Amino acid sequence: MDNPDTRERLIRITADELARNGYRGMSLRGVAARAGIGPATVFHHFPGGKQGLYEATVQHVVDEVTALATMSQRENDGLSAEDVIVHRAESFWDFLDAKPELAAMLLHESFENEAREGNLLQERAGAVIQFAVAFIEEAQHRGELGAFDPRRFLLWGTLHIIGYHGAPRIHRHLFSDGRSKDDEREVFLSMMRAYLQGRMPGLS
Repeated sequence: MDNPDTRERLIRITADELARNGYRGMSLRGVAARAGIGPATVFHHFPGGKQGLYEATVQHVVDEVTALATMSQRENDGLSAEDVIVHRAESFWDFLDAKPELAAMLLHESFENEAREGNLLQERAGAVIQFAVAFIEEAQHRGELGAFDPRRFLLWGTLHIIGYHGAPRIHRHLFSDGRSKDDEREVFLSMMRAYLQGRMPGLS
């Protein structure tokens, strides 16, 4: 019987290996060794081997992000468009804060040019982006949000969140003020509200 904890652990280790070594440098045996299990156990959970591990890891991230981006109407009831977007960004921040190896993997995959069959991350993330752009454009049409380019906004927001959690050294080199993660989170969310209100000159 499959152990969901083992599967989850393998996915997180795979994400870390992808972030460190890329797809070509990642090996099924290496993932198994880090998990303290045999390769046969990895094959049991992921019959597709290395490609299966990669696909499952990407799918895990996309599923989580999709769930965050497409909360039910009931969860949105009574919230302004601005609050809906900020709450979703807050959830994405917390998700990657709890799983920084996934942020590092996303960052690495964004620059990845290795030849593989298809681009799973790009293909499966496309639907999430389309949903978010449509939501923003409809809110702008109703006059609920400021004037800005939705795609530039999404690029700014996602790179900020992924970069903060996936490349912490960059942040430490740029800032030495000793701000806590909670402080950084609040600064980011305040900047996001300013952007949504059209108060971020040069970024729209």
